[in-house]
Amino acid sequence: MRVATADAFRTLSETLWNEVLQDRRRWLKSATKFYLILAICTLTLFQLPIATEPPCTGFSNDNFIRAAGSHLCLNGQPLKMVGANSYGVLGGYLGIGYINNQTPASPVRLKQAASAGLRAIRFWLDVTNSDYWFPLAYSKFEQDSNHSAYFSALDRLVVDAKASGVYLVPVLVSAYDQWTALGHGESFWKIGTETNLKFKDWAKAIVKRYSGDPQIAWWEIANEPNYSVVPNPGGTTLDTLTLWAHDILTLVKELDTMHLVSGGFNNTGNLDLSMFDKLNRPFDLASLHIYENDLYSLERGKGIVDKELAISDFVKRYSSYAENVLRKPLVFGEFNSDATTPSPWFVDRFLHQALSNAAAALIWVWEEGSPSATYYVSLDTTPRIVETLRMYSNSLRTTGLIPDRTIESNNH
Repeated sequence: MRVATADAFRTLSETLWNEVLQDRRRWLKSATKFYLILAICTLTLFQLPIATEPPCTGFSNDNFIRAAGSHLCLNGQPLKMVGANSYGVLGGYLGIGYINNQTPASPVRLKQAASAGLRAIRFWLDVTNSDYWFPLAYSKFEQDSNHSAYFSALDRLVVDAKASGVYLVPVLVSAYDQWTALGHGESFWKIGTETNLKFKDWAKAIVKRYSGDPQIAWWEIANEPNYSVVPNPGGTTLDTLTLWAHDILTLVKELDTMHLVSGGFNNTGNLDLSMFDKLNRPFDLASLHIYENDLYSLERGKGIVDKELAISDFVKRYSSYAENVLRKPLVFGEFNSDATTPSPWFVDRFLHQALSNAAAALIWVWEEGSPSATYYVSLDTTPRIVETLRMYSNSLRTTGLIPDRTIESNNH
């Protein structure tokens, strides 16, 4: 009886164990199928295109230029801009004369810019850093407490820009030495000096007046202020400059919540992205100025001697940093080739890279100064360059595409 019981127990145990093993096999089989299906779904998901919302859809159709990540936006659509600098154009409207007597009247200059397809004109609100021109411009501002003469001229410039379909990029200051003299020699860059307070009164009046005007593309606080980081009485330190820049940026933003603001910085004379970061990080837009010889020289320091490769490497270096680290649009506020007659090939290749990777490129200089001087661009003196500007701008407007090449030969 004891033996029979033991046999029965062993038989029962084996039966139960086999059932457990079968259940375990079924579970493993089911788990294997589950994870196989999960793996297939995961791989399929990664291969499917990811539906992302276009970058500019959150903005209303109010004609203000906005920023979304590395994109400029206009009325809910991404925007890339071909523009130019005409730094002294306000002088003609103020009635104080033209930087060069041979330049056409200012309204004609804007119409010709529009005919060349230019979307934006960058100009200096204090006209230029000259002991002759600055006092004339500032005297118009100070003519009465309402600054009537100055604003009458600036109003007409804005109206003509709108009629021509050209956005304006006003630069608040360029004449640092002349502002310093106005403040009896006190530092322009030090917050709270007489010079600083006079400049702030100027900036407040202008920004407040045009804070609701969409014809202003964006404000720029200064022209190449980083070039004032030099060890001489008129210069400043990098830390003082960044404090000043942040103070002016804050002032502008308190008065104007609609417009973007940039710093107007030149290249730093090296490829140091930490400096580029420090200067541009507080602003809505990253800004950079670069000219042909400087670009080639900087790239040769990396061992890049091919000119087309140098242009590509330089533009992508800063565009990638602005997009992925600063997460803001990059604007090349000044560019051109270094020659009395600028190189159409350089302009073409630079525009191709800048508009493929950044948000805007503004050539220096549109009908400003002497036609025989370096960088001068106009319908008469540089027709191939003007045609290149027009082709890029028109292609962006009509198709949204960037031409591959408009100038075939590296003949410069």
